[in-house]
Amino acid sequence: MVRNYIRKSKRQNWCVDNLRNAIKDIIYNNLSYTRAVDEYKGPYTTLYDYVQRVKKKEIHLSDLTSKRSIQQLGRFKPVFDESQELELLEYIKQMECRMFGQTMLDLRKLAFDLAEINKIDHNFCKKTATAGQDWVKGFLHRHPELSIRAPEPTSAARAMGFNKPVVQSFYKLLIECIQKHNFGPDRIYNVDETGLSCVAKSQGKIIATKGRKQVGKLFSAERGQNVTATICFSASGYYVPPLLIFPRKRLLPSFLDGAPPSSYGVAHPSGWMQSDIFVEWMHHFIKHTNPTISNPVLLLLDGHSTHVKNIPVIDIAKKNHITILCFPPHTTHKLQPLDISFMRPLSTYYSQEVNLYLVNHPGRVITIYEIGKIFGLAYNKSATINNAVSGFRKAGIVPYNPDVYSDFDFMAASTTETPYTPNTTNIVDQSIDNQTPLSSNAAYTVDQFISNETTLSPGTYNIIDKPINNEIPLSPATIIAANDQFVYDGSQLLLDETILTDKYIPEASVIVSPSATSFSVSPRDILRIPHATRAKSTRNIRRGKTGVITDSPYKIELESTKNMKGNELKKKIARKLFDKPQKKKRKCNSSSSKVIDSNDQYATDECIYCTEPYTTGSKSGEKWARCIGCAKWCHELCGGVEDWTSFICDFCRANISKT
Repeated sequence: MVRNYIRKSKRQNWCVDNLRNAIKDIIYNNLSYTRAVDEYKGPYTTLYDYVQRVKKKEIHLSDLTSKRSIQQLGRFKPVFDESQELELLEYIKQMECRMFGQTMLDLRKLAFDLAEINKIDHNFCKKTATAGQDWVKGFLHRHPELSIRAPEPTSAARAMGFNKPVVQSFYKLLIECIQKHNFGPDRIYNVDETGLSCVAKSQGKIIATKGRKQVGKLFSAERGQNVTATICFSASGYYVPPLLIFPRKRLLPSFLDGAPPSSYGVAHPSGWMQSDIFVEWMHHFIKHTNPTISNPVLLLLDGHSTHVKNIPVIDIAKKNHITILCFPPHTTHKLQPLDISFMRPLSTYYSQEVNLYLVNHPGRVITIYEIGKIFGLAYNKSATINNAVSGFRKAGIVPYNPDVYSDFDFMAASTTETPYTPNTTNIVDQSIDNQTPLSSNAAYTVDQFISNETTLSPGTYNIIDKPINNEIPLSPATIIAANDQFVYDGSQLLLDETILTDKYIPEASVIVSPSATSFSVSPRDILRIPHATRAKSTRNIRRGKTGVITDSPYKIELESTKNMKGNELKKKIARKLFDKPQKKKRKCNSSSSKVIDSNDQYATDECIYCTEPYTTGSKSGEKWARCIGCAKWCHELCGGVEDWTSFICDFCRANISKT
């Protein structure tokens, strides 16, 4: 094995830089060979040979860059030269930044294809069409900046949602709120929900006997009951006592046995957070934080409907001097302190306590009555000051650091050429004083610039939203295509429908140049850096954006939206009263959808979002969808259903993303 080979010779163990400097001194400074050998610690004969070759102009000093540029000793020769390996290294980094990291097998196959297509001599295995393990081990050894890591699953929505324009708009609103009210670390809070189940989510590896085909571990059930815990802490490390939502109609005092001190418990049949329950939590939050006009509070939360579309919560917050700031959608995994530093330790400690309970109580299983005690033990271990402070620090909130994420952190969003265009007609999606956080025609599409060609035609790229005045919005980034990297300068680019050449440079200084490659066929020609274009959606759904929820324009628009929906419902009821009754048939296009009447067996079901039974109001006859995760039903509009065969509700998605 080459990776285990121990070199037996000491030849060629000198430094190339010393050799080059010694040659310079001998030729240009008339240094003697003896003094050069003593000063630069190089072999006499090697130094003499290279000085003569330089004098005869057989080689140039600039060619002596590394030992790979010099004739190698031994029978083990590198397959790729130094420049080719550096190009392969940059390609691997690009793929990893875009969340398409290469595995060991992928790298071995890519190396084989590069050698074969470029007709480079190699000793790779042609039967398996892969490079050997010796080569990949040597490649990683020669480039210590690479390591083998276990990737964290990240949804496509989060990869696309975490982009620089959106994140910058959040930090802009954050600093405006901090400067306006002079919030200190002890007055900035973050709240979020997490699910607690009778079945442990995360499981570590166990020690088992070699040769066993299957190793098992005892669980309480296949699918346990879910209890929602609402966690809140400040940037100074103060924790508000948690709220526990039990899936029951009545709350028993025994549910809170062993829970953290001063914990607050409520009961709801679904076990999920509801609008009225979040109103109760707001009173609980005010009780423990005591906000006043001279000492207000900033509350950071996600865009769940029970948080941002809850008018009583907005009224309570404004009355009690609480400013509510919402995170941008699909960015909480990077911006929310609770997700960064608290939820993972809590899940780990909770799983450990679940396993410990099963060991200490043989023959018993964990039910809803034991969750409070187990959660209390895990919460006491994870609720540390260091976890709270580090979460706000890593998110760039306290201390304020809008540049905590580099340009490489946003490269995953460039996989899709989806422009960021805020809804200018919706004041709910706007920030303070009726101003949108970003320009209405701003768009970012990074991949459409990254190309090996020097001539680009804007018409060849699929832009989702057609701009005004025949202008094509391009990426708000300064592209340096030589290394396929980009540096965002915050400017907006609007280019006319003109063919871009290497001689044409627009006002925003977009630099497009061909990528230098050492291969005849580069790695990106064999395996292209992925990018895709999503088709424009025909569904008009109001998506939540980052903004100050307690701002007056937000509340006014939210109230008008609800009034508009109420008027539409009244018109539907009137049409149903005077129109001829039609017999409703159950649609059979999907097993996870239903259209029912008042006599249907599902007529008493409640929507998991609006908690309204089917027979109540004017929603009778609307299409419902069943979640494949929790097997519960919701209205089509409430759940924003797109795929009927594999619909997953927001509650299950939240639990999956936190596991």
